[in-house]
Amino acid sequence: SNPLLDDFAVCGCFFAFQIFFIFVTFISTPMSVVACMVAGILTGYLLRNYKLRFVQQFILTLIWLLLFFLGLEVGSNPAVTGQFEKLGYEAFLLASAGTFGSVLLAWVLWLKVRSKPGKP
Repeated sequence: SNPLLDDFAVCGCFFAFQIFFIFVTFISTPMSVVACMVAGILTGYLLRNYKLRFVQQFILTLIWLLLFFLGLEVGSNPAVTGQFEKLGYEAFLLASAGTFGSVLLAWVLWLKVRSKPGKP
C-alpha cells in the first residue's frame, strides 16, 4: 500500500464530504441531490481499493430508517391523514396489491438467484 495514495484517498474523501455538506446545508435544491451522488461516486472511486464491507449494511439500515421516518411524517400530518377516507378503498387495495406483488416477486427472484450452483 502506497502511503501517498492513502493520503490522496483520505484528502479526496474529505473534499467529497465538504461538497456534500455545502450543498445539503446551504443549497436546498435538486442540485444537492446531484452533489450527493457526485460526492459518493468520487468517494467510492477514491476508496475502490479498500474493502468496505460495512457499506451494504449501512445503506440497508439507512433505507429502513428513511422509510420509518417517512411513515412517521405522513402519520403525524393531519392534512394527509384526513384525506385517507377520500382516497378510498380502491386506492388502498391497488397500492397494497402492488406492494405485495413486488415483495413476492422479489422474494421468488432472490430464491432463484440463491439456488444457482456455485452460490453459497
